[in-house]
Amino acid sequence: DMGKMRLLKSKNIFIEKDKVIDGFVVIKGNRIYDVQPITNIAKYSNDEVEVVDYGDKTIMPAFNDAHVHLLLAAIADKGGFLRYCNSEQEAVELFYENNKDRDSKFLIGGAWDHFRWPGQKEPTKKSLDEKFPDKMVFLLNREVHGAWCNSKCLEYFGIDKNTPDPQSGVIYKDE
Repeated sequence: DMGKMRLLKSKNIFIEKDKVIDGFVVIKGNRIYDVQPITNIAKYSNDEVEVVDYGDKTIMPAFNDAHVHLLLAAIADKGGFLRYCNSEQEAVELFYENNKDRDSKFLIGGAWDHFRWPGQKEPTKKSLDEKFPDKMVFLLNREVHGAWCNSKCLEYFGIDKNTPDPQSGVIYKDE
């Protein structure tokens, strides 16, 4: 016995890509036990089972990795899908083509992956400075644990060759 059973009902239970059902999630204790169509609810219902009706709110029963950076990953892909670029220059060119007409002083994007590039070398501010001399550019890497910035962005944030590395981090400097 895993403890008390609860049924979470919804008209919108997302069970796989492009498949949403009117149904319920069976919870035993603190674990997902089953997902069923609403037509099977009588098999699980009794006076000891709590039923919570979420109406038409979406339920997505799953095992979720709390470390996934959903918002950052979405931001990283903004302005160009850089993750499949095979060089620093290719990434700069793609980001430039997708953002050259944007009326913004600060451009955010990324998902670049230097492990795909020759020598797996980290990118430099110089390549971004050539295409974006007057706009701040901040590009997250594929894992969203690192960023590639141009000189304007570094200046805005007060980062220069004398800036010490943050605790538990590294600032890679071109100079």
